[in-house]
Amino acid sequence: MNTSERQLVTISSDRMRKLRLGTLLLLIVIPLTVFGPSIYWGFTDFDDGRNIYENPHVASLSPAHLKWMFTNVDYARRYLPLGWMAYAVDQQFFGLHPFTYHLGNVLLHALNTVLAYALIRRLLEAGLGASRFASRPVAGVIGPALVALLWSVNPLRVESVAWSCGRIYLVATTFFLGALLAYLRGAREEAAGGSSVRWRWTATALYLASLLTYPLMVFGAWAFLLLEVFPLRRFNAARPWEATRRVWLGLAPLGVIAGLMFSLTLWCNFFARENAMVIKAMPNYGTAAHKVMQSFYVWAYYVWKAWVPLDLAPHSPTLLSFSPWALPFLASLTGVVGLTIWLWRRRSAWPAVWVAWLAHLILLVPMLGLTENRYFAADRYHYIIGIIPVALIAGALWKYWEHRLIRPMLLGGVALMVVFAGLSRSQLSAWQNAVTLRERDAARAEKSFYLPWARTLLSAAYYRAGSNDLAIAAAQSALQLNPRMTPAIETLGDVAQAQDRLEDALKYYDESLRMDPQALSTHVNRGVVLGKQGRLNEAANAFRTVLESIPDHAGARQNLAFALEMLGRTNDARLVMNGQLPPEAAAGK
Repeated sequence: MNTSERQLVTISSDRMRKLRLGTLLLLIVIPLTVFGPSIYWGFTDFDDGRNIYENPHVASLSPAHLKWMFTNVDYARRYLPLGWMAYAVDQQFFGLHPFTYHLGNVLLHALNTVLAYALIRRLLEAGLGASRFASRPVAGVIGPALVALLWSVNPLRVESVAWSCGRIYLVATTFFLGALLAYLRGAREEAAGGSSVRWRWTATALYLASLLTYPLMVFGAWAFLLLEVFPLRRFNAARPWEATRRVWLGLAPLGVIAGLMFSLTLWCNFFARENAMVIKAMPNYGTAAHKVMQSFYVWAYYVWKAWVPLDLAPHSPTLLSFSPWALPFLASLTGVVGLTIWLWRRRSAWPAVWVAWLAHLILLVPMLGLTENRYFAADRYHYIIGIIPVALIAGALWKYWEHRLIRPMLLGGVALMVVFAGLSRSQLSAWQNAVTLRERDAARAEKSFYLPWARTLLSAAYYRAGSNDLAIAAAQSALQLNPRMTPAIETLGDVAQAQDRLEDALKYYDESLRMDPQALSTHVNRGVVLGKQGRLNEAANAFRTVLESIPDHAGARQNLAFALEMLGRTNDARLVMNGQLPPEAAAGK
């Protein structure tokens, strides 16, 4: 190689280094810019209270709290010790501030954008071959970066990033993407004649960490098998016995972990203690037709919704009340079955598309109602799945990099990214606080089964914000739609109590409990009113009722101890604060 050739290589290397650094900077800055405003948002009433600011078990990383995190399965009907730790770490080091939760979420999303970019590059390299991939170095940077940003700024990401409770989905994704990258790195080491043992075990550990944070990818072990089919091409589904011993050794522990966690998740979902926060008015579809058609709808929904991310809200009412023979469900069935057959016939010519479609179908199985909420196709469930289609687009960009179509393709991608970013900023505003979120939810629920609940939750949000007139109007509107909407009656009682109309408040609470004796929050509020009226024994019994069902209800425990202290029962009050229940109080004052 002569001097001029050496200089050319050096210049090319320098330019590539600058391109990679600039690309990395954009992958961090753009998500921070788009989602940055959310760091100033507050908590919402969308599980933030139950999971974070009203959950005494995530107040710190003390030994007692860690013990609860690693042993409890009832609180969320899941086993997610690392997920609870992801919430607790903020309070341990920064206190209870929504700012730190939102800032952490935005930073984690920027990290996941970088990891998605790295994963897409590794998939291209494995599919094309290292030397062929290196022949178009600019395409190998620009294409994966553009599609990673398309994934990152898609409005479907807003729920996971702007929602404080979305922390566990972000952390679980970080671990899962890391596991996939480690697995691919191990395969590359093997191809070069080296050892992949440490990378296989790194992938296994990260996958386990992902499931212990939140079991979203409980079917994720299939993703590693699909990687072996393509792009690694070390596993032939038609002749699995031909796979090498190394391949089986890499897949076996992942499969065992997935199987154990899936069994545990199913047990928690169906047999753990009933969650008091479950909405009892939700439908319970028992027919096979409803369950099957819902599955096909969800499979199809996450394909088209990613490209038409409009009209988003925490709850989509479509699956709350539907006919399985309605056009959207029949179209979903036809589309999913037809596309599956068509791609299966072309699996040899389009192995990447076929494997990507299988990954889409398999990884979504828990979200069909198996372990996740069967009534909602939540935006957060698309967080990892959304990487699959953009990875295919990256392959197309690399293929056509030297074609005359590449410029309009890149410009179209940038334009779509700008549109997505604008839509995400608009959607972000809905998550500012409980009121803005519930107003969006109620608007989305118009003329649906969910509307009474949406207006009930909106009334509670208005009450907590101090807008009593709006709270009364929303609660009354909910009761006009469904007179048995007991939480709306409870909100009317809360407003009456706030206005010092104690007798009216007590009537509302009694009416709510007549319809639903298990409404534990109503028992607490009723006890507070009784205490204000001086009926301390009755108040104590109301708080005791709550603790008999939920022993770790901090509000009921503190109120009961205070009532007993006011009654002169100091020893009993001390027992309550130590986690015990004293004898029931006598009726009367």
